[in-house]
Amino acid sequence: MDKDNRTSILYQISNYKIEYDVIHEYGKMCKIFNNGPEAVKDYLVDTWNETRENLMNREDIEVLDIERVISKQDFKVTFNLTSKKEPVFFITFPEYNNHISESMCVALAITEARPRFFTMEHKLGINGTDEEFSLGEIEFKYLTNEFRHNNYGILERKTVTNFATRVLNLLQY
Repeated sequence: MDKDNRTSILYQISNYKIEYDVIHEYGKMCKIFNNGPEAVKDYLVDTWNETRENLMNREDIEVLDIERVISKQDFKVTFNLTSKKEPVFFITFPEYNNHISESMCVALAITEARPRFFTMEHKLGINGTDEEFSLGEIEFKYLTNEFRHNNYGILERKTVTNFATRVLNLLQY
């Protein structure tokens, strides 16, 4: 199958589904996050299984991780507060193996102005083999009803801790 017709469940969840649910199902998502990390993990497993079901019979795309079975233990959910005392949830996903810009980790910040959604996306380097991780933000513009992806560059240290530090620093402004 054509390389452009490949996806993964992990990519769909980390780059679309969570962010979509936050924007369009905000009340439901706040309730899930307010119930703590185990409730978030339950949501993630359910979302994984629903996404697999939705993609299973698609003949127009190749789903690279369609056979993968995950559990709550495959996810890590942590919580921090910004300097403004606004909550930020960090979700670390199961190990990726498909190299199609899956996110290793995402952050959901519940800010006074609007929810903010950040990604730590896996990318292959220019030579096609070296791993890089970039920090991005998927921003929703309520007035125009549009999404925009802001790329904040490559993370020098490829760790969730570095990602979290950079996100928390961005949220100070």
